[in-house]
Amino acid sequence: MNARGFSLVEVLMSLGVLAFVTLSIATGVGTGHSTTKALEEEVALVSRGQEYLERLLAVPFGRSSDPVATAPELTEMFDDDANFGSMTLHKLRRFGPVEFEAAAFPVRGVWRVVVDQDLNGDGDLSDPDEGRADLMRIEISHRGRVVARTERFDTTR
Repeated sequence: MNARGFSLVEVLMSLGVLAFVTLSIATGVGTGHSTTKALEEEVALVSRGQEYLERLLAVPFGRSSDPVATAPELTEMFDDDANFGSMTLHKLRRFGPVEFEAAAFPVRGVWRVVVDQDLNGDGDLSDPDEGRADLMRIEISHRGRVVARTERFDTTR
């Protein structure tokens, strides 16, 4: 019987294959982790953006003569409780874009809330239906990326 062991070349080739497989698994786990984190952030952003949009859909439309929103009114509108204060869409429109960072939100960055009569967001009111007091665009973005957008019509008129 001829008993023979592994040659050095066979051992080195086996180690090379084992190293390649181990590195591939480690890369896959790392990619999976970063993808999961990105998806969790995306879900958190869309969820919070939708929450802000629902708040803005719940406040009264108000009148075009409403005064500009004050800092305490803005704080009350976008804090974590269900009380929206005395906010109206026209108060927000007159204030202009609202920018803030949400405390204790897991994704850092500035939120931007726009309520205006520029329905397509091109910077002018010359398009059809724009500039009307009973029709507004609401757009919510985070770090410059839009996460929620809608138009709201005043049904009380």
